[in-house]
Amino acid sequence: METIRQEIKNKQGEKLVCELNISEPETSKPLVLILHALTGKKENSTISFIAKSLPSRGYNTLQFDFSGHGESQGKLEDATATKQLEDISAVLQQIKQVNISKLILIGNSFSVITALAFAKNNKNVAGLILISGRAHYLKYIETLEKAGDKYRLFGEALADKSFVEDYKQYDPLANIKSVTCPILVIHGEKDDVIPKEDAELLYKSAPSSKDLFIVPGAGHRFMEIEQKQKALDRIIHFLNANFSQL
Repeated sequence: METIRQEIKNKQGEKLVCELNISEPETSKPLVLILHALTGKKENSTISFIAKSLPSRGYNTLQFDFSGHGESQGKLEDATATKQLEDISAVLQQIKQVNISKLILIGNSFSVITALAFAKNNKNVAGLILISGRAHYLKYIETLEKAGDKYRLFGEALADKSFVEDYKQYDPLANIKSVTCPILVIHGEKDDVIPKEDAELLYKSAPSSKDLFIVPGAGHRFMEIEQKQKALDRIIHFLNANFSQL
């Protein structure tokens, strides 16, 4: 595997730091684009584990830090779903080392919302993997604690009203009904952030070829290596079942 780091500019002129993991030998399989969670980064353990493992299976993987996260420029409070979609488009337009005509998109936690919104409007998305995603996002927004003129997303992460209003445009349950590519939904059995019933609802709402895997004993972040490996094994099974002939 060869790893290539690249810096590109988004629509606002902010630096986005990308990491491309190239399979050897060269592959014709779809590129796997992996999105980190809100307040996360490309090095987060579970998505990084997936990104570094798939090239040995013949899949190139691409990760990047959304603006306002990790090594990328920008402010977290500006990292709306709309801006995340713009960041994805900027990255795909400027990454030249791999073919992006077919994509497998992996969303994690909050970025499941972004992944669904992108897949709904992009015919290049051939497959979708949703990890630890929230189905009842609009209901969740209504429960957010106010901190002065801000909303507390979780911990110390605060956002203003425009951030919250932007996310209201992207209902995951509505968007998943419009996605026609194969979908794999993965969730931790003991997730105490987003209940596994959300994963079951996303699965039931998906209209086409779909699969659901509940990782035994896992919480929201799949902290144990065995839990990461089980999730990876199911991802590889999904990829091989749908894309091994490409």
